[in-house]
Amino acid sequence: MNRNLNILITVFLVAITACADSALEEWKPYLPSEGKFLTLSSESLSFVADGGSEVITVTTDGTFTVSTNESWLLVTSERNTITITALTNTTTNSRTGIVFVSLSNNTSSSLSKTVSVQQNARSNLINGHEYVDLGLPSGTLWASWNVGATAPEEYGDYYAWGETEEKDFYDIGTYEYSDGSYETCHFIGKDIAGTEYDVAHVKWGGSWRMPTRAQINELLDNCTWDWTTQNGVECQLVTGPNGNVIFLPAAGGGDHDPKYQGENGYLWSSTFCPNDDADASYLCFYSYMWYWGYTRRSNGLSVRPVITPEKPQTSFSCPDGHHPHMIDLGLSSGTKWSCCNVDATNPVEKGNYYAWGETETKDRFRWSNYTHCDGTEETCHDIGGDISGTEYDVAYVKWGPDWQMPSYDQCKELLHSCSFEETSYNGVKGCRIVGPSGLSIFMPATDNWPFDGAYWSATLDYFIDHSYFMALWGSSGELEQHMVSYPRYEGCCVRPVAAPKKQYPVAEAIDLGLPSGTKWASWNVGASKPEEYGGYYAWGETEEKEYYDWSTYKYCNGSHETCQHIGDDIAGTQYDVAHMKWGDLWRMPSSDQILELIDYCTRKWTNLNGVNGTLVIGPNGATIFLPATGNRMYGLHIDKESTGIYWSSSSAPEESYCEYCLLFDSGHWNLYYSSRDLGKAVRPVISPEKPQGAFGCPDSNHPQ
Repeated sequence: MNRNLNILITVFLVAITACADSALEEWKPYLPSEGKFLTLSSESLSFVADGGSEVITVTTDGTFTVSTNESWLLVTSERNTITITALTNTTTNSRTGIVFVSLSNNTSSSLSKTVSVQQNARSNLINGHEYVDLGLPSGTLWASWNVGATAPEEYGDYYAWGETEEKDFYDIGTYEYSDGSYETCHFIGKDIAGTEYDVAHVKWGGSWRMPTRAQINELLDNCTWDWTTQNGVECQLVTGPNGNVIFLPAAGGGDHDPKYQGENGYLWSSTFCPNDDADASYLCFYSYMWYWGYTRRSNGLSVRPVITPEKPQTSFSCPDGHHPHMIDLGLSSGTKWSCCNVDATNPVEKGNYYAWGETETKDRFRWSNYTHCDGTEETCHDIGGDISGTEYDVAYVKWGPDWQMPSYDQCKELLHSCSFEETSYNGVKGCRIVGPSGLSIFMPATDNWPFDGAYWSATLDYFIDHSYFMALWGSSGELEQHMVSYPRYEGCCVRPVAAPKKQYPVAEAIDLGLPSGTKWASWNVGASKPEEYGGYYAWGETEEKEYYDWSTYKYCNGSHETCQHIGDDIAGTQYDVAHMKWGDLWRMPSSDQILELIDYCTRKWTNLNGVNGTLVIGPNGATIFLPATGNRMYGLHIDKESTGIYWSSSSAPEESYCEYCLLFDSGHWNLYYSSRDLGKAVRPVISPEKPQGAFGCPDSNHPQ
């Protein structure tokens, strides 16, 4: 029995030994051992600023350890691999670190390895603050977080508009730029971006600014908005056209203490409210809607800074530094545009803002302080449909008779004939306009709302009693050019033009053999050959205009009942357009001279060089051609090619607001009378001097 027991014990010990040997083989890689070799799949790594992880394979017959002294590196190991993780680099400096790998229980330096780690600097930092390029049309870069915050989801600080320090209580009584009431708010600028009142610029420095209203509008129009949670904070996730995002936390704000935190968010813009001195524009968002509006400047709101990148500077066509220059863009009208604005000393400066028809600038633009009304839009005064070259033309008044405000047609010609490129000049955003001649001008952005780049024309829009301006940027902030009708009290910049002096070629005086000896011109005022229509003039006026009715007629107060008497016969006076344009002996024809033409001449309806009209044949066989000019009424040109209507110089006694004219069509011609406010053609005449008779005075020493 003892022998059997010994056998059993022996078998048991052999089994235990075999199991131990097997287990040892299985766990041997994990047990500390002295190992004879150590190699790594990579001994250097590089990370971008946003960080990341990389895996290195370890080949060894021993057990290894891994470590680093860098706080921005995390290292872990598992069997035969090492994972190295670099945290985000939030600085503008690149950095390097070392990861140590060595065999356990081995002091030989040849069996220790290092991994060199390099991480790039953060490139989207300006002045130490992170930005995000959302791919917006303007190139605007938005900050990753609010002023006073250190992460996107943090609320940051709250500021009243124009103030640069936080405070405990926000209302009009504590607002720095008022005297204790909304009515006494101080004017500190139409746009405070980049000024001493801009908290983003003051706190962050460099190129950081508060966003303008146009930049907020661009964010609303070009991005998608989604309510979400970032690290437990309710916010709007704003995704740009290129897929990049920013988080706008629902930081709340408002008067007294900040409220509505977690429910909505408010962000100041840098733009003043044009209609209320106590307000400025801001961005407001909820979980379900987002928009811009106006709120009290004294409220405490968040600020999210922006940067507008510089665009390449372009040279322009000024021959020297002595501004202004007349730049010939090669326009068909011959109009030359100034290189700079009224009150600017170079092309970069905006100059001052003016209400339409005013010649002095001011800080605020309202109906209540508009010179040419009685406090309301409904009481606007009539100062003319085209004020270029008049006492209401600020370019003419400030720069002299060689300059004037551009007309609607001159602005349209610029927009249609030139190319436009958004650029910058000496750091100022603007538009480079290249004409057909290859010469160019620079027009700076003007910060008007909602059009960033608004320049007055001299032309009134009579349909709504507004005036036209030329807009270079649309309400979306994108470069787009068009004409816009705008309230006359608004302040816009003015870019003068030098229009070519109109030449009025004097026609030949045709002797038709009439009894009176009257000679008729061979073409109309404003024409250069017989078949041209020439200009159209209201009776007594000497300049053309865009719109013809009583509201634009110079010699009344807006209606035919208020017509002023300027003479029974205006021939040879300041009201005679023929005399004023052609001078010398030329006059508008009287009603008697028109009747003489009708009574002593024959006529034939015909066509001259494609133009319908009447060929008038005098008693001596000489002829003149009168084109069928039609009539100008409101902004329309009516009855041309079928009817000819020509002013006389004679007042019609039948109606105080009507004057005589020649009227003809293909079948008839006669003396007619028509409303003075309408635009008609003028065919001048020369009346021969009558022989002076002798009288009974013996000499010239009167009286006798």
